[in-house]
Amino acid sequence: EQLLREGFVDWTRKDFRSFLNAMERRGRDEVDVIARETSNETGKTEEEVRRGVLSYRDIDATVIYIHIYI
Repeated sequence: EQLLREGFVDWTRKDFRSFLNAMERRGRDEVDVIARETSNETGKTEEEVRRGVLSYRDIDATVIYIHIYI
């Protein structure tokens, strides 16, 4: 729960989908590229996206999905 709060604060479905699409295109290890692309698409700062990438690596994607979509 704490990782969700730290990594995906105020993320919408659209924001999260943009993030996932960037990860699918670039791979999980391309943090800077994912941050830049997601930031451009969502208006989030690159630092916010980087926190999301780091949190995403530490928790199950299903938990994040449920948190944002439900």
